[in-house]
Amino acid sequence: MARVIQGGRSTPVEVVFIGERINVWKLLDKYSIHYMDKRISITEPELSELRSDIEFMQAKALEDKWVGIITHFINSI
Repeated sequence: MARVIQGGRSTPVEVVFIGERINVWKLLDKYSIHYMDKRISITEPELSELRSDIEFMQAKALEDKWVGIITHFINSI
């Protein structure tokens, strides 16, 4: 398992998905999607959807879906 240093403390991180365009990390009980130079924290209700997608979708379909969601989110702020 990977670890990150935050505020001088080592915390375990689980990399739950590695794709061509996105990576999904689980840090404690929080998930984040890393896309290009962005890191987006995922909360409910999207978190349940992401967990299900990771379990049941093919990698390309998962990436296409979540890149679309992230792009829409980034463009709306």
